[in-house]
Amino acid sequence: PPPPPPYFHPPTLIKLGLLFTIFITLFTMSATATDQQEALAHQATTHVAAIATEAPASADEIADIQRSLAEVSSPTLRSLLDNRARDCETVNAASIVPGGRPHPLGDDAIVGRSSLRHEDAQRWTELGNAALRTDSVATLLFAGGQGTRLGYSGPKGGYVLDELESSPCLFQLFAERLQKLASLVGSPVPRLYVMTSAATDASIRALFKEHGNWGLADDRVFFFVQGSLPAFDAETGNLLWSTRTSLALAPNGNGGVYAALSESGALADMEKHGVTHLAQIAVDNCLALPIDPMFVGLMAETGADVGSKVVTRKDPDEKVGVFGLKEDKVCVIEYSELTKEQASDRQEDGQLVWRACHICINSFTTAFLRRAAEAA
Repeated sequence: PPPPPPYFHPPTLIKLGLLFTIFITLFTMSATATDQQEALAHQATTHVAAIATEAPASADEIADIQRSLAEVSSPTLRSLLDNRARDCETVNAASIVPGGRPHPLGDDAIVGRSSLRHEDAQRWTELGNAALRTDSVATLLFAGGQGTRLGYSGPKGGYVLDELESSPCLFQLFAERLQKLASLVGSPVPRLYVMTSAATDASIRALFKEHGNWGLADDRVFFFVQGSLPAFDAETGNLLWSTRTSLALAPNGNGGVYAALSESGALADMEKHGVTHLAQIAVDNCLALPIDPMFVGLMAETGADVGSKVVTRKDPDEKVGVFGLKEDKVCVIEYSELTKEQASDRQEDGQLVWRACHICINSFTTAFLRRAAEAA
């Protein structure tokens, strides 16, 4: 799409009774034992044996280990356990990705800047502005990450941009852009949905409260926490533990947003307030528009459920996901899924075949999000 207007991510010996207790508990989670449950039980017994090198596990610790596993022993976890060996042993990820080997995305799937007509841009922008005036468009901000790589100890969104005259933090920047957009369009200030993480939720809420949401009304800001998944050892495929009795957990990735929107009540809140279109950005992209009216209008006119902004990949070694096809369905393909030859393939005009980079700027209809949440 065209550039945005200017207002615009053991000991070997342990008590058999302890092992038997944890094994039986895990098996009674379901009436029928499955291969995945066996894998889960194996993880438990392996861990109990491992911690016994320091000191034998007490009855209370055994109970805590059981609870820790039970809290996350969803079908998703059991599926991860079932596939862990395959994933750890596979060298070429392109051979195992769902849908088989990927295929390039055709140019007809992209509205390019060079081919955009002025009358189309104008019409789409007005369609988007009209939707904003009905208060049916909102923003979803992915903000769960820590600012460690930025040299900042808090959540990424609290990082201050000293290069700008007013020295705003990232959260402030997006809050002010939403308010500026509303003043230009003559619409209510769009609602903001902020996806935090277990590690950053409290500090993000405190930042917003301390600064009065940077001008946003309390009832138009909704916080919800991203889900978590257990961490695995890349070499062995075994679950990692943060303490003797607690699993090491990590954010479950951007794909976890569908379930998180539903389980937190955020999606229901959108539906309650008549939001039909959700524009998503990542907090660490200070150039991103919280909402681009032209993009909203393009999606409305074409009836698309999902839209994504892309930039052109220039370098075969650029480590960024690209759009492609699997079983004729559009998807994002990680750079690690492409062979070196695929990543370097060029068209006759010299452009890379795999060049539509995913930059974590997406838009969704809430109807699609509801369907995705129910399928998650």
